[in-house]
This record gives sequence, structure tokens and C-alpha cells, in this order.
Amino acid sequence: MINLYLLGFKGLKALTNLDQLQLDYISLVIIGQDKNIDNDYSDKIEFLCIRKGLNFKIQNETSQLKAEFSIAIGWRWIIKDNSNLIVFHDSILPKYRGFNPLVTALINGDEEIGVTAIKGSNDYDKGEIISQETMSIKYPIKINDAIEKVSILYSRLLKESIMKIHTRNIE
Repeated sequence: MINLYLLGFKGLKALTNLDQLQLDYISLVIIGQDKNIDNDYSDKIEFLCIRKGLNFKIQNETSQLKAEFSIAIGWRWIIKDNSNLIVFHDSILPKYRGFNPLVTALINGDEEIGVTAIKGSNDYDKGEIISQETMSIKYPIKINDAIEKVSILYSRLLKESIMKIHTRNIE
């Protein structure tokens, strides 16, 4: 079974777009909260979990809850046990490792944005690449529009990652 660590709009959208087949593999949704931003979407993620009948827990701590696999989307806290952890990152890795890669891509005028699913590692954003999704963008573009676009990629990668875990196409 899979634990999802979710924070923010991208986490909400990725969870929203799962169908029942993928939902059946989710054992727990760990919902992060960030009270330093206007809307961390934690209440909407919680409501969605209730509506879809998913177990959930609100937690910002770094302790990991045991699962066969864990997937982190928008998560801002260190998950210590990265042996079966998949992390989603807002860039086409290896480009733009580190904090705020989507904004950096927009500032640099990149014509393509993307999301990478990587295996957890002890070095930030340096795990083995599992999968990537990209899309072209046109300028001018606002950050909120870019986040909406990249959220589509998060949804695709989450579905794909769950199915890879289910069919044992990921170790």
C-alpha cells in the first residue's frame, strides 16, 4: 500500500484526479499544513479524503508512517526513511535542483516546464529518475497559470507511479 504526503494545490489536484483503481492502493494521506501562506489547501485535501473515503492524518513532522511505498507531492519536510520514497519535483531534472524550480524556469524564459518523479535519496533532488512529464508554455504567463499547468503533469505522474508500484515495475 501507498502513503501520500501532500501539500498545496498540486497535491490537491493530483489526488482529485485519481480514479477508484488508484485510490484502492492508498493506505493513508498525510496532509501538510503551512499557515505562512494564504491557502495551503489542507482543508480541501482533508475534505476530498473524507469524500473519497481515504484515511488521512494532518502532520508536518518528519517522522514517516510505514508503508510499502510513499509518494511526496509539494512536501516541505524531510522524510527520513527514503528507501521506498518517490518525490515529485517541479522541474525537468537534473535542471533546477533545489527550491522553487518552477519560478526559476519562468524567470529564465524556458519554453518547457515539467515534473520529475525521483526515488528518494540522501542528497536533495538527486535520486534516480523514475519518470518525467513536460509541456510547452508560451509567454507571458503568470505563476498561478504555470502552477495550474504543471498540476496536470503531477496528476499524470501520480497515476503512472501508482500503477508502476502496483505492477511491480518499480523497485
